[in-house]
Amino acid sequence: MTISMGADDVARAMLDGLVDPCAVLRPVRAADGDIVDFVWTDANGAACAFMDLTHEQLVGRTVLGPDHRRTADDLFVPCLEVATTHQRVDLADRVLDGSPRRCDLHVVSLGSDVMMTWSPSSVVPDDTAALDESERRFRILAEHMSDIVVECAFDGRVAWVSPSVEKLLGFRPDSWLGRRLRDLVATDDIEMVDRLEDDVERCGETVETVEVRVPTSSGDQRWMAVRAHTFLDADGSLGGAVIGLRDVHDAVLLRRAVTTLSAANAILVRATAEAELLSDMCAVAVDRAGYVFCWYGRPVHDEERSVQSVASSVEHRDYLDDIKVSWGEGALSMGPTGTCLRTGEPAVVNDFLESDQFRPWQAPAAARGFRSSLSIPVFVDGQLDGALMVYAAEPMAFDDDAVAVMCDVSNQLGFGIGRIRDGERLATALEDRRRLNTAIDQAAEAIIVTDADARIQYANPAALRISGYEMHEVLGENPHIFQSGIHDERFYADMWARLNGGHAWHGVLMNRRKDGSYYEEEATIAPAHDDAGQHIAFVAVKHDLSRERELQHAVQRDQADRDDILEVMRDVRAGESL
Repeated sequence: MTISMGADDVARAMLDGLVDPCAVLRPVRAADGDIVDFVWTDANGAACAFMDLTHEQLVGRTVLGPDHRRTADDLFVPCLEVATTHQRVDLADRVLDGSPRRCDLHVVSLGSDVMMTWSPSSVVPDDTAALDESERRFRILAEHMSDIVVECAFDGRVAWVSPSVEKLLGFRPDSWLGRRLRDLVATDDIEMVDRLEDDVERCGETVETVEVRVPTSSGDQRWMAVRAHTFLDADGSLGGAVIGLRDVHDAVLLRRAVTTLSAANAILVRATAEAELLSDMCAVAVDRAGYVFCWYGRPVHDEERSVQSVASSVEHRDYLDDIKVSWGEGALSMGPTGTCLRTGEPAVVNDFLESDQFRPWQAPAAARGFRSSLSIPVFVDGQLDGALMVYAAEPMAFDDDAVAVMCDVSNQLGFGIGRIRDGERLATALEDRRRLNTAIDQAAEAIIVTDADARIQYANPAALRISGYEMHEVLGENPHIFQSGIHDERFYADMWARLNGGHAWHGVLMNRRKDGSYYEEEATIAPAHDDAGQHIAFVAVKHDLSRERELQHAVQRDQADRDDILEVMRDVRAGESL
């Protein structure tokens, strides 16, 4: 992601900085893309006074008019040339858009727009005078802009720098003269500046903006967006480059937090394990967002109330071996991690070198380039689970905006941990349910479950085998489809009175199979309730007595036959034949 000054920002800065009349015009294009007119989009006070119009009257005014027929070649033609070729146009003694006063006109490209400056016409100046006037205006513009403007010679050495360098970085402008741009940035960014210089020399035009760290006079570093544009000498050869440096320090620091949040959302989508989620979260904070170190710690309820590291980024992981942290009482609990875990609130250290509370960890942190840190609590299902610790190489890296974004990161992280744990609990419950279902399906007893309105929701294979029905034939039906008609209404009224009263019923049912045959069941039916005590179902467990009854009858018949034989034997006399 690159950050550069937009055309509107540049225009506003230029307009505010120039004392001569100055305005910006935007092309009006036809459907085929051809420029058919220009509209005044902004102007400074001097321009409005010259045109004898208010700012509101001037802005929105077109050069050729609504029908594009009014002749105004003194303005339209040079604007068209600049918008088409992006080359500067200087014209002397011109009439400006109907004004009775004549002026010397200068038109330059400003992105997709054009910018004009002009002054009352005098004797047509020679080339030297025009150059001096152009330089004068450039100096006025550069000195009043908030950005740093640097002119570099062909060899890359600074030939001129705007006074804003002292306000932004604390250096006197003359301290930069004669130095190479690569010598003015942080050591880690020298390679990037070398590539920028190579691109400028090779392309001979404006190159893409890069972001580098530039040391300040106090020894700190600030992020600056650097953009370069080459210029040609009088003989057409490459003369050097104009370098613009814009302070983007706060934007970079905030963007880190936003990048972490964006990456966290992507991680949450794919994470399936808690350890994976925490490890990936620490990694993206460093690899994607640009922080120097990140780790996740949980409070341990031991005697020392220590903190256990459960995940961290790779580089500087040995830092955790060199420190000892507590979330209880004493000096080792006064740091950002202990404070965060003890209070459940974010804890920021703006500068390790100036924080007395961070003194126990100052040496190992300084050795690894840590200057500031943020510790944010992570809550899972309303309970404090741990804290995410993030470290930056710059002091004051965590302002209110960055902290607010990082708190969103911790909320997402807590949600992700909770989701994974819920998934694990669900998997365990499903496995338990699978085992239960297997046991129910394989049970010899018939099991039937109905809803609170006595509609069948489930029947195990034993119930279907005994009754002779298929599953689709019983689902949603009332159990009275099994009734034989043998029991009277009072029998069922007594049974339902007990069930509706919240009690289990036990008894013997004579039911009818699908084929019309009768079977006898010993049944236990009980109402089921949810955690809130609401009645949600009836569960019936029934034992088929038909086979037992058949065996009992067989035994009884056998016994009866034996009794009959014995009775006959009593009447048989000795010696008689049966």
